[in-house]
Amino acid sequence: MNTIEVSPAFSISKWGEDFTMKDYSNAVPVVKRLGFSVVQLEIYSKESLSEWKSGVESLAHEIKEEGLYISQFVAHLHMSSFMGSRIDKDEVTETFKRVLGTAEKFQMEQVITVPAGSPKENLNIAPGSMEYKGLQKQMEETVRLRCETAYPSGFKIALEILPGSLVGGVEAFTGLIKRIGMDNLGINLDTGHANVSENNVESLPLILKDRIFGTHLSDNDGIKNLSLCPGRRSINWKELFKNLNSIGYTGSLDIEIHCRAEEIESEYSSAYSYIKELLKKRGNI
Repeated sequence: MNTIEVSPAFSISKWGEDFTMKDYSNAVPVVKRLGFSVVQLEIYSKESLSEWKSGVESLAHEIKEEGLYISQFVAHLHMSSFMGSRIDKDEVTETFKRVLGTAEKFQMEQVITVPAGSPKENLNIAPGSMEYKGLQKQMEETVRLRCETAYPSGFKIALEILPGSLVGGVEAFTGLIKRIGMDNLGINLDTGHANVSENNVESLPLILKDRIFGTHLSDNDGIKNLSLCPGRRSINWKELFKNLNSIGYTGSLDIEIHCRAEEIESEYSSAYSYIKELLKKRGNI
């Protein structure tokens, strides 16, 4: 059976990208009151790693006391390695070990989501050029390093693929899986990102199958990369859930809405009700 959860977008919408562990503590009872039983955690920047190291036990206790469960740990701080910057591979590995060490302190599904951003935001490099291919090779090596680093502790790596990412589309991603050759590499299916990448979002579960390690569910018009309440724009959610069900996906369904702080409770509550009703009709909840 699927559970309905909230993503770190809940905290970002409320407190901005500089949200703290205390902000997460303040969010926990609100999330519980809205009817959710599952949350995702996120380390947004490298600068916040020390705060997570010192406060992890307290936050883990608060989440457990509220009866909540953690589905994924989002390592947003690693997105820079997908943005076209030249990186130190040893530094990537050591930083990722710190993320894993933090995640291991929580009772959670063993999934680390890494957002894969677009270099177009930082660089003027033509896709297909030698320089672009060089960045793709670097990106692939950092993905491999994370998979190898996570493997001994049983953690899976789920890439959250943003529009224009070095990873490419679904076909390119399946090629990446084959080249890396490790069973702990998969995807966090972000419907909003996929919808503006000209993918047939609803059919993606049939292609990705057991490589879907998690979800970020939002809606948009397929043009602007917004994260709106499911059911508000162009995604066919009935078809999407039918296909997720057909591949036997039993993981959590994460609501990823970016909105104004004063809209958080109403937007997430609406999304919860909408998804819950669709799942009831299919007998998935």
